[in-house]
Amino acid sequence: MLLSSPGGFILGKPGSGKSFISKQEIMGTYIVTQMEAEARARDILGTQASDEAILAYSKEHPTSEIILFDVKASEYAPLVEALAPAGAEEVKLASSVRETEKAEGVYVNPLDLPVWKQLVAGESPIPTQLELMLAIFSQTRVTSNGEAVITSTERTIIDRCIRQIYKKYEDISTLTPEDVAPEKMPTFADLYLALKDQPEPEAEGLASFLELYTEGTFDAFSHTSTFSFSNRLTSFNVSGLGEEMRTFAMLVLLNMVMNRMYYNFKRGVRTFVFIDEVQALFPSQHVTRYFEKLWSEGRSYGLIPTGMSQNIERVLRNETAKYMIKNSGYLFLLEQADDEYKIIRNLLELSDPQAMHIKPGVGEGRGLVRAAGMTVPIRGEIPRDTRLYKIWTTKPNEVLEEKRREFFDSQRKAG
Repeated sequence: MLLSSPGGFILGKPGSGKSFISKQEIMGTYIVTQMEAEARARDILGTQASDEAILAYSKEHPTSEIILFDVKASEYAPLVEALAPAGAEEVKLASSVRETEKAEGVYVNPLDLPVWKQLVAGESPIPTQLELMLAIFSQTRVTSNGEAVITSTERTIIDRCIRQIYKKYEDISTLTPEDVAPEKMPTFADLYLALKDQPEPEAEGLASFLELYTEGTFDAFSHTSTFSFSNRLTSFNVSGLGEEMRTFAMLVLLNMVMNRMYYNFKRGVRTFVFIDEVQALFPSQHVTRYFEKLWSEGRSYGLIPTGMSQNIERVLRNETAKYMIKNSGYLFLLEQADDEYKIIRNLLELSDPQAMHIKPGVGEGRGLVRAAGMTVPIRGEIPRDTRLYKIWTTKPNEVLEEKRREFFDSQRKAG
C-alpha cells in the first residue's frame, strides 16, 4: 500500500502455490485494512466507544474495498465464505437470462457509464466505452501474432454508434443522479439497433456479432444492472462461463471496477483488485490496451491491482505484459517452468543466488518477493492442521478429502 507503484503480480507454474499465496495476500489485505478502519474509528469516536460502535463505524466508513475475480473452479469460494460474516460476498455471473434467473443471480450491463470518471477526473467516460467495445469486438478476431483485425471503417461505425446511444450523457456534470441511474443506461439492445441503422455493409457484421449478446446464448449481458457493491470484499465468480465468455465478463467487470475506483477515490477509500488468470486479458492489443490503461491510471486514484497467473507463457508473450511486470511495485515469483524461468530471470536481471529460488524443482510455496528495491526469498508454509490451511489449499486430493469428511459428518448428523 505504501509503494509508489503498488500494483503487482503473483506468478507461478501449476502446483507452485500460486493460489495459496494469493489467498494469503487477499486475507492479509482484508485483515490489515479492517484493523486500519477500526483504528480510525477509535480516533474519531474516542477510546470510550464500545466495540460494537467501533465495528459499526468502520463498516460504514471503510478505508478500503477489495474486489476479486474468481475465474477457474470457484477457487476462492471457501475464502469468501469464511469472511462473509465480516462483510464479504460472492457474486456468480451466468451467461443467459434463463441461467441467471434460475440461480437468482445478478445482471451487469456492459454499457453502464463509469460516470464517476467525469465527476472525479474531469474526463468524459464515453471514450472509455469506445475502448471497451473495441476490446469486446476484438476477442474473436485475434490472429496468430496477437493482433485483432478491426478495420478503420468498423472502428468508425462503432464510434458513431457509441456517441449516438450516449448523446444525452455527453456532459454528465449537468445531470442528476436519477438521470444516470442503472435503469436509464443504454444496453446492448440499443447498440444493436444503432448498428442495424448504419448504411455501411460492415455494420451488419458487427450487429450479427452483437446478436449473440442480445438474443443469443449470452443474452444475460443485455439487461439493466441489478448489482451494487455492499461489502468490503466482493468476489465475482465467472468460473461457470466458457473461456471466451470469461474474458468478455472480465472486461465488463473491469469497467465496473473503474467506476467504483473513481467513486472510492472521491470518498477517500482505496480499491484493491485481485485478478486471477490474468493472462486472459492479453489476447489482443485492444484488450491489452484497455486493461493496461486501468492498471496505469489507477495508481492516481487509489487502485492497487494484483494479477495472478499460472499460465505464464501467455503473459510473457505479450510485450505490454512484460513491461507491466518489469515495472510493478511488487512481485511474488514462485517456481517457474524452464522456459519461463529463463525469460523472467533475464527480464528482471536476477542474480544467480536470487534466481535459484524460482528455478524448476524448487518446490511449492518457495520463491521470491520483490518490492521497494529489495528481493527477498520466501518459504510459504503453514501447518496443515489449521483452519487457514484448509481455507487456502487447492490441492485436489486435500479438497476432495475435506468435502468427503463434510459429507459424511452431515450424513451422521442427519441420521
